[in-house]
Amino acid sequence: MAESFKKKYKLQGLVTSVILMWLDFIVIYLGLINGNSALMAGGMAVMLGATAIAYYFG
Repeated sequence: MAESFKKKYKLQGLVTSVILMWLDFIVIYLGLINGNSALMAGGMAVMLGATAIAYYFG
């Protein structure tokens, strides 16, 4: 019987989510330091996507 997509790629999905979150902290930090609200909003959108990935595979 074939494994489901979630079970087959659970580790890869969670690792991808963690990598996205760590890289995204840099974007949010740069947005805070430079006072660039668009950069911060983009960083928060990426963080939301990484959270959705973690939730899906978790």
